[in-house]
Amino acid sequence: MRPIARQLANKLMNRESFETETTYEADVYETESEGEQPTTYEINEIQNEFNARVANLLFSRDEHENEVTISQYVQENEQVQQEDEVDALGVARERFVRELSELKDGEDPTPAIQRFIPALLPILRIAIKIIGRDKVVNFLGGLVAQLIGKLLGDTFKNYHGMLGNAIADVGLKILTLEAPERESLRYEAYASTVEEILTEIGSQPENYSADAETMQSLVAEAFETAVANNFPAQMVKPALRQASINGMWYGRPKKRRQYRKYSHVFPVTISPRTAQLIKTFKGQSLASFLSDKLGLPTNKPIQAKVHLYAATQFTKLPMIARMEKLPGLNSSHWTAYCQFHPLTVEVATLLLNEPGLGKNVESRFLQSRSLIAKNQRFYFLEIQGAKVQIPLGAGRVHRPQVPAASGSPAQPPKVQAPFPGRAMHRAY
Repeated sequence: MRPIARQLANKLMNRESFETETTYEADVYETESEGEQPTTYEINEIQNEFNARVANLLFSRDEHENEVTISQYVQENEQVQQEDEVDALGVARERFVRELSELKDGEDPTPAIQRFIPALLPILRIAIKIIGRDKVVNFLGGLVAQLIGKLLGDTFKNYHGMLGNAIADVGLKILTLEAPERESLRYEAYASTVEEILTEIGSQPENYSADAETMQSLVAEAFETAVANNFPAQMVKPALRQASINGMWYGRPKKRRQYRKYSHVFPVTISPRTAQLIKTFKGQSLASFLSDKLGLPTNKPIQAKVHLYAATQFTKLPMIARMEKLPGLNSSHWTAYCQFHPLTVEVATLLLNEPGLGKNVESRFLQSRSLIAKNQRFYFLEIQGAKVQIPLGAGRVHRPQVPAASGSPAQPPKVQAPFPGRAMHRAY
């Protein structure tokens, strides 16, 4: 039923050739393979819900009603799925940031870290498997605290002041933060570093095995990567810097931190050849996207501003699209989130000349915007005047009028569902 439901939804919305997906298509429920993990869990109930919604589309009166049905499905599932986990993690993160801010010079951050770890236990499966659930909090908390302690140790005052200045320098001052909020951002950099270290440990494949010593090395490696991701470039040693410009990743939205955005926006000129070389989802060229979806000519250079994003544990592209108040976004509709593209190392090199800002992922995360990986990176092109073109007649369901013979009961019209190779008729 699942492939048929997907085909039916695409046919009804006239979107098979438009390469768009509803927010929670069945793609999101593909069986997880070893390696990188998706940002969503497998929930069979939503599949049944999806099938029911598809049935509703059969009886929609017009294009507008079709769009409302799809939009409601998107919004309802965004509100429900993992809501409790997101809230719990957000509360734990706020408490952790507060406790870090209350540390005195030289005070051990281990207790604060150990209190934060339980909020991440659902994604620490590999650590639990290796050293046992009872030891996870103390063992990992101790390892991470040793590393974070170097940042919060004897040089805390000087380092903390430098960090605050660096955060302001990378452009976060455009957020017009009040002084207390700027102060909080400093501690959030520490908290995000800890969270990313622990998330990386939990992202190892299920068959991964290691002793405590190997786990310690894994934590140290994750620490370096996390610092590079969460601290301004000028505060990271040159070998770990991701870009030549002074930028940093920061969590959004303010309370929940469900995705990350890069502080620097890149003005670029995309040549026709570059647009042909850059690949997006399903191997489609960026040139095809610009032409087919935005209606832009691809035989001349295109000016754009490039915004960068990174997925976290609960990220979904429609949610980013809704949160970002940019032209063409500010909505969870597919016309908004279809404008996000994977930022691989190759794409980051071709588009930005900054390979360190790209991240390669397994091929299954490059097939659909409904199935993305934790820590996967994306970009959005802000192009003046550009707007996604909606195919003429998309989503229209035709209802032929059946004349009734005099003196005989009227026959109900029939809707023919476009299943490949066969037809299904429903009377209503």
